[in-house]
Amino acid sequence: MVASSAGDAAFFVTGTGIQLHGGVGITEEYDIQLYFKRARALESYLGRPDESRETIAQLLLDEPAPEGTPRAA
Repeated sequence: MVASSAGDAAFFVTGTGIQLHGGVGITEEYDIQLYFKRARALESYLGRPDESRETIAQLLLDEPAPEGTPRAA
């Protein structure tokens, strides 16, 4: 649950920051581009937030996982 929230928050904050800076937010002049890169790395490390939510919902509802999806023990 925390991974899902952290990923969403990181993308929301960095996306908003880049919009506030305009096109200059992507250049190396501002630190916001570093935070955006870190948010992308966080997503690749933790997995996509929607996948995390789906796994949590399956575990809470005790539904069988789709074929080919690893299930937590």
